[in-house]
Formats: sequence, structure tokens, C-alpha cells
Amino acid sequence: MNTNSDNKLDSNQDKIQMTTIDVRTDSNYNQNVLNNSVYVSESERSVRMVHHYSALVVLKALILTLAIFIALTLFTFQSKYDFTAWGALLGFAMYALAGSAIIQHFFPFGSKRRLIISVLIVFVFFGYVIFDTFMISDRMSPEDYLVASVALYIDFIGIFTFFLGCFGGGGN
Repeated sequence: MNTNSDNKLDSNQDKIQMTTIDVRTDSNYNQNVLNNSVYVSESERSVRMVHHYSALVVLKALILTLAIFIALTLFTFQSKYDFTAWGALLGFAMYALAGSAIIQHFFPFGSKRRLIISVLIVFVFFGYVIFDTFMISDRMSPEDYLVASVALYIDFIGIFTFFLGCFGGGGN
């Protein structure tokens, strides 16, 4: 009698192990873990960064960021244009601007060139807000909303960081 219950117990343990393996090999699981890691690190960086600015500067940057974010989102929802093709262009632009930031680290640019690069970066983030909003509304399934929300969060933080730097002038 104990042997029969032991076999049932072993069978249930095998099912539990197989379920665990199936969940862990799911590609959405790996993407969600990566996105959660990015979310946590960006949140920590944002909180640390805001402490260097006055409350008025943070409020101005937040209000302007919210206004632009809402305007771009409303524009995307009312537009009939398919923004899917923007993904490759925005990705290329972001890699090019990140490359210029790496070059600037070793060979410092002048203030005008840094300003131009900063403005280009914020426009890329504007494009990403439109692209990510379109992808959420038309292309993504409910299982992809975590990925999409992290993408929009990163867009928001990128725009907010730019405006914080513009209004703050380097902090207190």
C-alpha cells in the first residue's frame, strides 16, 4: 500500500519539476526577467539622480515630460499611420548616438556638439514613445504588456532626464 502512494508522490513530483522546467525555458520568461532588471536599475538611477536637483527643477521637468508624453500618446492613438517601420530607424539612431557618447567619453566634445547630441537623443526618445505606444495598441498581445510598459517607462525616464539636465544645469 505504501508503494502505491509513493509512486503517486513520485509522479506528482515529476509533474512539478516538468512544469518548472517548462516555465523557465519560456522565452517570454527570460525577456520579462531582463526587463524587470532594467526597470529596477533605471528606477534606482532615477531616484539617485533626482536628489541632486531642487524641487522646482524636478517639478518643471516632470510637468514638461508628462505633457509631451501625453501629447505624443494621443497623437499616436488618433493617427492612422503605421509606425512599425520606425523601429529599425530608431534602433540605428540610438546605437549611433550611444557610439558618439562612448567616443565623447574618450575625446570630449565641445558644448555645442554635446547639445546637438542631447537634442537628437531626446528626439529619438520622442520617436520611441510613438513607436512603443503604437506597438502596444496594435501589435502586442496581453502577454507582452510587461515588456511594453518597461519600454514606455525607459522612454519616459530618457525624456525626463534630458529636461532635468536642461532645467537644472548640472544640479545644485
